Amino acid sequence: MGQKKNSDIDLASLPILTRDDLRQQVASEGPLLRGADGLSIFRHATSGSSGVPVRFFVSDVNSNYNEMRSLAQFFLEGRDLSLNRTRIKSADAVMNDSISIENHDSWIVPALSSLIKSGKNREIKYFTVSRKECHKLVQNATSSFRN
Repeated sequence: MGQKKNSDIDLASLPILTRDDLRQQVASEGPLLRGADGLSIFRHATSGSSGVPVRFFVSDVNSNYNEMRSLAQFFLEGRDLSLNRTRIKSADAVMNDSISIENHDSWIVPALSSLIKSGKNREIKYFTVSRKECHKLVQNATSSFRN
């Protein structure tokens, strides 16, 4: 995009990046940030609901921004922070078991959880079970997760 103003760019003229293009680019280039940049990076992935998860890299800065923006949206919309939350994620590496479940007292980032009270958090990571099987596990576990 260089020196052009964003308003001068015709979005329809930009090439379409397919999921396969993105997978190949991430595999060949790796993360855009390097160790010398002084920022932590980690692998992340989509859920794979279209068939194959897209794996990519995010930085701690990006992750912190997304957490803060999400929390800000709760305040803007006047949503109830006390509700419990369950998140289902695909694991990015082989696990000893096909599923892992972690429970936490708060779903708000640790830096703010002492200042802002929230509901409990359950994170379910799966590797070999299907998303549908994982949803069944969530439904079965819900009764034991209530306050």
